[in-house]
Amino acid sequence: MGTRGGEHVKGEAKYTMHENNILAEEKDLFKILADASPDCIKLFALDNKIKFMSQGGLKEHNLKTPEDAIGLDWTTTIVPEQRDEVLRKIKQSIAEKRAVSIDVQHLHEFSNREWCALIINPIFDESGNVKYFVGISRDISDRKKFEEEIQERSAEQSRLVNAMIDREIKMAELKRENDELRKSLGFPPA
Repeated sequence: MGTRGGEHVKGEAKYTMHENNILAEEKDLFKILADASPDCIKLFALDNKIKFMSQGGLKEHNLKTPEDAIGLDWTTTIVPEQRDEVLRKIKQSIAEKRAVSIDVQHLHEFSNREWCALIINPIFDESGNVKYFVGISRDISDRKKFEEEIQERSAEQSRLVNAMIDREIKMAELKRENDELRKSLGFPPA
């Protein structure tokens, strides 16, 4: 980048000092915003390789520096059985030109969060081609554990209800058999 008459020249684009200051301030504000969030905020390319990851994302994935994240295929951090579904969601986001969401389960060796609610939003260039994706994921591990507990309790309640119904059916059968036996012996029904 050179200067020409008080303007900074970057390639074909010309920026005044004032515009450069605004761009630098916006970059700083974006970094403050991204790093203040505990969520994993990532920018990734069409090959799913990370171009940027927030401090929350670095912490989530046990990475020390942004450079450790750059080039990482983030889909390798989720369980293999979900990867095709995630790729379908990415294709859906492109086709529908909108954000999509999915709950993803991470491999333990790649994350300190078991489950995350992930939003993927495609970023298009002026020609309408996908340039990047923004991914924002929030830890939902506690919610998933609670949902599992509810499912387990619901299954246990269903088992108990079925056992009670079976008991009532058995009691009705026994009463009927008892009444038939009493009748065959000449006694009145109980």
